[in-house]
Amino acid sequence: MIFEMMQAVTAYGLAMAYAIGALVHVIGPASLRAAYRGWGYPEGFRHVTALCHAATAALLAVAAARPYGVALGIAVTVVAFATLARHKEWKKTPGSVLLVAALLFTIA
Repeated sequence: MIFEMMQAVTAYGLAMAYAIGALVHVIGPASLRAAYRGWGYPEGFRHVTALCHAATAALLAVAAARPYGVALGIAVTVVAFATLARHKEWKKTPGSVLLVAALLFTIA
């Protein structure tokens, strides 16, 4: 009972984090736009990322759809990790590992 409650709380927390991530990508502060340019992504790619974050958030918030949210969240996070690794931004990668672990916890 406690374990399931912890999973649900974690899932809702992750849903909020992904929703905030979606909003940040839609707003597109200058630092985010500069990072995307530095990584070689086209200007509009942050909108694709925002859509993926929003979909992940929505799926995580619904218990029946949570496994799909976890799968999408892991896919988005792995792509982000690969981008950071490709550009040798290693200091930013530990968060990706923790995020994947938290996502997997929600469906363990």
